[in-house]
Amino acid sequence: MILLKIIGIPRALYYYEFGEIWISFFKELGLNVVLSDKTNGETIASGVKLASSDLCLPIKAMFGHIDNLIKSEKHIDYLFLPNIYKSDKSCYTCPRVIGLCAMVRAVFDDLPVIISPDYYGNMRRFLLACGKALGFGLKQSLNVCKKAAIKDTDDIIEKSDALTIALIGHCYNVRDSHLNMNIVKRLSDMNIRCITPDEVSVAFLNKTAGATHYKKPFWTSASRNLGYTKYVTDNKLANGIVFLNSFGCGTDSLSVDFCRDYIRKSSEIPCITISLDEHNAQAGLVTRLEAFADCLIN
Repeated sequence: MILLKIIGIPRALYYYEFGEIWISFFKELGLNVVLSDKTNGETIASGVKLASSDLCLPIKAMFGHIDNLIKSEKHIDYLFLPNIYKSDKSCYTCPRVIGLCAMVRAVFDDLPVIISPDYYGNMRRFLLACGKALGFGLKQSLNVCKKAAIKDTDDIIEKSDALTIALIGHCYNVRDSHLNMNIVKRLSDMNIRCITPDEVSVAFLNKTAGATHYKKPFWTSASRNLGYTKYVTDNKLANGIVFLNSFGCGTDSLSVDFCRDYIRKSSEIPCITISLDEHNAQAGLVTRLEAFADCLIN
C-alpha cells in the first residue's frame, strides 16, 4: 500500500480566494490534502497567544490555523504557506501578508517542510513553482495545471426589489463566518439580501477603480473595494453598504475613507463600518445591523 504525502493548507487569508484551485492542483499531483479546522474560538485564542498583539485578526487567525495543523492528529508532511505578494497582477497585498512566512518560522518550532513559492498574480507560474518545490517535473505539473483552471466570476449583479446590503471587505473577512460573526446569515434572517465583491471579476473591479477620480490604489484590497463601491453606487444595486474592516489593518484605514468619500460625492446610499477583532461582541453587531436596517426601511 502506497501512503500519499499529506500537505496541510491553513483555512485562512487567501485560502478563501484561491483554495479550490490549490486543492485541485495538489490532489491531481497525487497528494493527500488536509485542511485546518474551520475558524472557531479555539483557533482565535491560539492565534492571539502566538501572534504579535499589533497584528490584525485575520493574521492572528492564520497563526491559529497553522497551530491546528501541526499540533493536531493531522500528521502533515508539508505545510502550504505561499508568499503572496500580489493576489492579482496590478496591486500588492499588505506587508503583513507578504511577511507571513518569516513570522511563522520565527514563532513555531519543529515545523514540517514549508512549501512557500512566491505569487505575483500569475497562477499558472505559481502552480508550476509549487510542483517544483514538491519534487514534481515540469511536464507533470503543466498537465495538472490544465485541470486546475481558474474560473472567473461574472461582471453583472442583477438588481432586486428586495432590501439589499453590499458587504465590502477583504475576501477572508467576507467569507469566514467566524471572523465576521456570521453576518451574512444574520442579514438573511432579517430578510436582507447580501451582495459581495466575490460575484464580480477581479479584473473588472480593478478597471472600475481606475475609472474613479482617485489615483489607482497601490493595495489589492483597496483597489477591489473602491471598484466595487463605484459599481454598486453607480448602478444603485444596494440600499446600503457595510464595510467589514480588520481592526489595525493599515490598508483598510485608507481604502475605506476613499470608498466613503466616493459614496458621499456620487450617491445617497447609507453606509456603516464594522471593525473586526478578537473581542467579538455579537450582541453589539446585531444591534448595529438592526438599527442600520431600520434606517434603510424608513
